[in-house]
Amino acid sequence: MNSSPGYLQLQNGTVPWTASING
Repeated sequence: MNSSPGYLQLQNGTVPWTASING
């Protein structure tokens, strides 16, 4: 599921919580 939100954020150009999900 982290791929879905992370990808969407990446498209926006901002990944503040994606890094948290990744660790």
